[in-house]
Amino acid sequence: MAGRVGAHMQLQNRLQGLRSSIQAISDIADDTVRVCTVAGLDLEELGETDSAMQVEASLRKLLDAQHQLDVERSLVTRLATEQDMADNAEAEYLASWEQSMATYNEQSDAAKYGKNTTYKEFREQLWE
Repeated sequence: MAGRVGAHMQLQNRLQGLRSSIQAISDIADDTVRVCTVAGLDLEELGETDSAMQVEASLRKLLDAQHQLDVERSLVTRLATEQDMADNAEAEYLASWEQSMATYNEQSDAAKYGKNTTYKEFREQLWE
């Protein structure tokens, strides 16, 4: 029993570290979204529509990565709050992650980005 409690505490510490890392990466991604928006606006103002479209494509990739971070944050938080963590927590995490990402990747671009506030604001600022 003592070994299981120690392993549980060690896993909790690792999960807390993961949550902190995910948050740090998410903060960087948020900053990058702001830079993409400014760059896109500047390029469009200069008449560099093709380059602005490349920035938009990069923004979509960044939004995909942010979605992945959100999935990971949710799964790590769920694992960290479970009182009786299963011995196969890693396998459950990976299966849930793969299922969530497969569901997301199967969506059309309109479904992925159409309701995304960040993307809508980018498009409104850039193209309207």
